[in-house]
Amino acid sequence: MSSPSEAINASRHPRRLAIGMLEQHARSAILGQPLKPRGMLVIGITRSDRIPALIGLPSALQVQNEMLDALESGLRTDDRYVVATAEEIWVWLDNAPNESICRLAAHAIRERLDGVYDCQLDDGSSSSVRIDIVVGGTFNLHVGTASSDLIQGIGPLLAAASAANDRIAIITSTGDTGQILRANLEPLLRQALESNELEIHYQPIISLSDMHCSGLEALVRWPQRAGSAPVSAPTIVSICESAGMIDELTRFVLNTAMRHLADWTSTGLTPEVSINLSALSLSNSTFPTLVEETCDIWGISPTKLCFELTEGSIARNNRASLEFMHQIRGQGCRLSIDDFGTGYSSFAYLRQFPVDELKIDKSFMQDIAGPSPDPRIVKVLVEIAHAFGLTAVAEGVENAAALANLIDIGCDSVQGWHFAKAMPNEDVAEWIRGFNSRPWPAPRQLRMA
Repeated sequence: MSSPSEAINASRHPRRLAIGMLEQHARSAILGQPLKPRGMLVIGITRSDRIPALIGLPSALQVQNEMLDALESGLRTDDRYVVATAEEIWVWLDNAPNESICRLAAHAIRERLDGVYDCQLDDGSSSSVRIDIVVGGTFNLHVGTASSDLIQGIGPLLAAASAANDRIAIITSTGDTGQILRANLEPLLRQALESNELEIHYQPIISLSDMHCSGLEALVRWPQRAGSAPVSAPTIVSICESAGMIDELTRFVLNTAMRHLADWTSTGLTPEVSINLSALSLSNSTFPTLVEETCDIWGISPTKLCFELTEGSIARNNRASLEFMHQIRGQGCRLSIDDFGTGYSSFAYLRQFPVDELKIDKSFMQDIAGPSPDPRIVKVLVEIAHAFGLTAVAEGVENAAALANLIDIGCDSVQGWHFAKAMPNEDVAEWIRGFNSRPWPAPRQLRMA
């Protein structure tokens, strides 16, 4: 591989930065949008031509350029990267709200860069170079954090990735403050889970074919003592995953949601309930049995259950994921891919995995009614869903203009604050009856209103 100071071909690799420019780019991005979540990936490269790469022979440069071609094809428009050394590439993810997005990006990069590359030696003969990739990463960088603050953590990231079965390791918090906060929260969360202090709230999902509430997404909530800051659902899940409590949390959510659904069913309401699953649940061989037993206990048909999986969780172990999904779907449950369209998606998932629904990420809803490319992107995502025989659900719908655009695009269902925030189970039945009894105009008339 050539030296990091090698002249950069901006037309061939437009996302590549000179190594000294990454920190400047990161700081500019943070100043421009300080609340936007970012991430950093570190690609570790093991090459069979290590010595030619270290001294920058032309054959090694050929291989580097092909690797960077592959990397460019796997990144989004605003992502950036630098060739830091002959054996490391650092990637700045301009939007990284959670572990699943970082893991999906890491998986896409590993799949694209791993493999055998052909090159031509100085004497005109051909040679093959084997490239093996590991990827470490962090996400949700604190405001003001730039690339220089992460360099000290690169070694542990790559070491963790090298030890992982899939050669990917994502660290879910950055900085001592975050680690201390999580350490303090873990015993409190364990106690809350054991004492049944957690709650499940529900956000309605609206079918655009008849403007009725057709389903509810179950979201975990942790009521805090007076003066305590609220803890987000992703943080609760992340702590449970790292502390070995995710099975208990999943069991609590499933059992509670089925109990609530049984109550609503007894009053004549039969909405479908969507439950988010951790990536770790896909490797839990007892989970399908738990679903069957829970449905039997509460007298609920599995057809009233939809499990939401992220592409990042599926990417962790394709074979186990495929077997898990076939089992769950064979029971009658529906499956949904969450966060679809975040930029690292692969159509291979849609061909390979037995899913029923795509949930379009809420990040596209902010500017869907404006002049940005988002309306066109959402339209393409809806068309992709329909091409594969799947339904399309848009998250994060917060105003009438976004709703009108989604109706025009042909989206199947929506959820968001325009209709309702997540609400306690005690409020659900009354809300659904009130909403479904409203004299909504036909979707086309609603779009034109």
